[in-house]
Amino acid sequence: MRRGSSSALVCLGLFVIATCLALPAGAQAKKAAKPTAGSPIGKTVQLTSLNRPKQVIRHKGAAVELALVGGADAAALDTTSFVVRAGLAGEGVSFESKDQPGHFLRHQNFRIQLHLNDGSDLFKVDASFHQRTGLIGRGVSFESVNFPGNFLRNCGAQVWIHDGKRQSGRCGPTFQKPATFSLTPVAGGATVAAVPGAPATPAALPPVPAPR
Repeated sequence: MRRGSSSALVCLGLFVIATCLALPAGAQAKKAAKPTAGSPIGKTVQLTSLNRPKQVIRHKGAAVELALVGGADAAALDTTSFVVRAGLAGEGVSFESKDQPGHFLRHQNFRIQLHLNDGSDLFKVDASFHQRTGLIGRGVSFESVNFPGNFLRNCGAQVWIHDGKRQSGRCGPTFQKPATFSLTPVAGGATVAAVPGAPATPAALPPVPAPR
């Protein structure tokens, strides 16, 4: 090979490397984000407690609680319905309110609230949860992305993230069952397109064992 051709190849290689390094982290993560069979992303669900099987997570304005909701009350159904989104932090899942588009479940001082996505990095991680195999061996549990070991759970009627150790509000010593839920499909809750600004690429969500 002639010296000119060799130099050209070296320059091309350096250009490719520099381009790859310049890619933002989010773009690199999206390349690996693939939908999986049975993925809940885009589906409308209720988060039903396995600790209180007839109760689901709902919001009353910004407040989030576990409540018994049923019947044909459309307004009540809407406050308990969430669209599962690819995690705003680029991993896990996020839960967007059906009746308050752009509002997501997030933790603030460990308490779960429903807040409007302000686009900040803090909000994105506060509103993202890893889907885990249910801590009681069935169902699903949701572990905070930015507070590993802390899971979505009910403490009485309140909803928190909690590690089963520290004292938080009404959180008692029982941990595994209050931190386990089922994703109950909402009747007529077809797959819903992401709102502008939400991650467009579904994240891979095989249930994985919770860390020991």
